[in-house]
Amino acid sequence: MVIKGTQMNPYKITTVADFSLIAEFPEAYFELENDIDFKHMSILHNKNYCFKGSFNGRGHQIINFKTKNVGEGLSGVFGRVAKEAIVQNLTVNNAFAAGEGYVGVIAGESWGQIINCCVKNTVAEGYYNVGGLIGVNHKGGKVVLCSAEATLVGNVNIGGIVGDNQDGGEVYLCQSLGRLCGLENIGGIAGRNCGAVLDSESVAGISGKKAYGQLVGLNRGAINVADNELMQKYCNRIFVFAEYIGRNCLAF
Repeated sequence: MVIKGTQMNPYKITTVADFSLIAEFPEAYFELENDIDFKHMSILHNKNYCFKGSFNGRGHQIINFKTKNVGEGLSGVFGRVAKEAIVQNLTVNNAFAAGEGYVGVIAGESWGQIINCCVKNTVAEGYYNVGGLIGVNHKGGKVVLCSAEATLVGNVNIGGIVGDNQDGGEVYLCQSLGRLCGLENIGGIAGRNCGAVLDSESVAGISGKKAYGQLVGLNRGAINVADNELMQKYCNRIFVFAEYIGRNCLAF
């Protein structure tokens, strides 16, 4: 069987079996035609394929998705999202993602575009780089108009939207709910930010031992909170503003 999903004629996903074809044809265009429930599937061990195509959820849900990996494996619905890829208009409900690191409900790591995606009623856990949507958002990666309501547990770089937002990565117009618990670099939007976190908000419950904040745990990048004058005054300085930033490492 060969999938020839194109931009003008995307492959229509209607079943769990259809969804599994994404790993075999990661450069194709896909659309979700209805909700898909993985409740009868065992925990999936991601094949670490790199998704290079387009996935449009069209507002539908992936439900009860479970993934767990060890060592260098990636956890997430898509595992790894390439710079030319786009994942949009998707809700992931009641999922579970776990691994040593690079754990995200949508993807373990991404260089691509994640747009208008929602994660809810979900649990993700790992030692490092754990995000409600993306474990590590690399240079060029964009997470836009997304939300996450999840319980996240880990050690380092735990973020409601992304665990580690690297230099050149962008997160904007996102919202985080749920609960986050970790040791170091815990943030409602990003656990560690070296890129840009713009016009996003978090009301997540956060607990940590070192460098934890309502927006970012450890900040080495840009943060813009347009409606908060006090935040604007200090966000580009070395300043511990614990309500929003656990530790800000930018120079004056």
